[in-house]
Amino acid sequence: MPYIINVAITVVLGLLYNASDKSEENKKRYLIVIWICLSLVAGLRGAYALGDTEGYRSSYLRAASMDFPTFFKTFKIDSGFYYLHWACSKIGIPWQAYLLLISFFVLGTFCYWIYENSEDVVASMIIFEAMFLTVWMGSLRQDVAMALLLIALMLEKRGVKKIFLIGIIVVAVLFHSTALIVLVYIPLRMIPINKISVAFFAAFSVFAFVFRNNFLSGINSIASLLGRTTYENFYKDNPTNLIFLTAVIACLAIFSMSFIIENYPQVERYFCTIFIMLAFLALGGGAIVRLAWYFGPFFCVMLPVILKRFKPYGLAISLAMGILIILYLRGVDTTTYYFFWNETRMLLEGI
Repeated sequence: MPYIINVAITVVLGLLYNASDKSEENKKRYLIVIWICLSLVAGLRGAYALGDTEGYRSSYLRAASMDFPTFFKTFKIDSGFYYLHWACSKIGIPWQAYLLLISFFVLGTFCYWIYENSEDVVASMIIFEAMFLTVWMGSLRQDVAMALLLIALMLEKRGVKKIFLIGIIVVAVLFHSTALIVLVYIPLRMIPINKISVAFFAAFSVFAFVFRNNFLSGINSIASLLGRTTYENFYKDNPTNLIFLTAVIACLAIFSMSFIIENYPQVERYFCTIFIMLAFLALGGGAIVRLAWYFGPFFCVMLPVILKRFKPYGLAISLAMGILIILYLRGVDTTTYYFFWNETRMLLEGI
């Protein structure tokens, strides 16, 4: 239920914001309120409320009683995350406070990314909550890695030295080695957007689906080198809705290419991410879909820009957000979430 309440808050406050003068101060206030709401739901959840939370809590509590060498014999991959894990546990930060701090950092980074890059912050936040929020709440190691990559991109725009940016990327990889996916984006974003390059991006996505078995085999080879889990078979359920939506948006992006280049050149470097995301969705569902999530922030920025091609924009974006919310409400889990203070009561009732 808190997920639905957050979406409702995002929509209602968004309507008020859109009815205002849309000043920078009002935009900041809107995003700060949404940031706080999302972070509280993410950080105050119970151990069994979402994803791998219980596993993270268990390792965090164990870290407090383990010396450094013993701890890292147990957790050998994603060492950056476990450095933080061990250090915070050792200095006595309670688990729930630790989870809350990570939630505020990760979701705050995303909200600031939207503040700096989105042409429609309300639409971008609705897209995020309807499509990507669960991942940005539940996969702590990857969440921090994704946030660090966004920070690197934002600092790059400010002209920060490359060596510093490389350092941030390295730290992101240490938090979750899948952050190496940024090496796909870095060269592709430098390709100028024109008919030839867009045809290349589209073909890249199509080939990923046509040769998905070979694609999965290649990803497994890389995963094996990094010490990560490999997937010999595709997950039984594919993210069909997400694949369909991404394919539709990719087609709309092609249709809107000239409009985007002429009116929104600042997002031209993000154009390829929709096709990259679609290509990685060919790998199917389950844990391996996490590779596609790295491109979610670009999706949240690009969709409103693409829809500005359609007039009136207000009607186009309202229809799109309405469809997303309906799809979200059809699939959202309203039963398993609970706040951590309800855990004792639930255990007693179970007894």
